[in-house]
Amino acid sequence: MKVKLAILGLVLLCLWGRPAYADTIVDISATWCSACQFGGMPVDFQAQATVEPVTGTFFNILFNDLFTGSVLEVTGISGTLNGSPISFLQAPQGNGSWLYPDLYIGALYFSANGQPCWMFWDGAFPTLVLAADGLSAPVNYSATVNTPEPGTLGLVGLGLAFLCCRLKARAVAPHASRRF
Repeated sequence: MKVKLAILGLVLLCLWGRPAYADTIVDISATWCSACQFGGMPVDFQAQATVEPVTGTFFNILFNDLFTGSVLEVTGISGTLNGSPISFLQAPQGNGSWLYPDLYIGALYFSANGQPCWMFWDGAFPTLVLAADGLSAPVNYSATVNTPEPGTLGLVGLGLAFLCCRLKARAVAPHASRRF
């Protein structure tokens, strides 16, 4: 009876509890777009961004205005741009770097080699800007969600296997323990 009440309590907690979102790691890469209509500079951008789903107002560089909606806000970033380490920068207007829910670039602010940089969608191509040099380049952009480590998946599988064994043993035990 106590077990059934505990399970009912957990179900009720799950139904009325606030949803929790774990941070998601997104692998982002960008290279110089040699097929684009105009030239640029060599680009080798490799980064991992920590994102979380939010609804709010964000600066849209393309239209030089504010965008309101649901996005993946970037809360941290690490990686390299042309071999130089990058670090996270606060966005203009103080409203953060963000990706669209489908992982496409919204605006990403960072510094590389001591100079501010940003990447955004310019209406035709994802574009990388090096502010101090006044350089910009269209880039081939890609982003994927980082999958869990194999060790994590192994522990989940092991836990499920243990649970199945316990349930099977529990189902068999009442019949096996009878004594005549």
